[in-house]
Amino acid sequence: MSRYCMFKIFINYFIK
Repeated sequence: MSRYCMFKIFINYFIK
């Protein structure tokens, strides 16, 4: 779950 959270945050930052 930690990896998924990190991935989600990374994508969110990239999209922003």
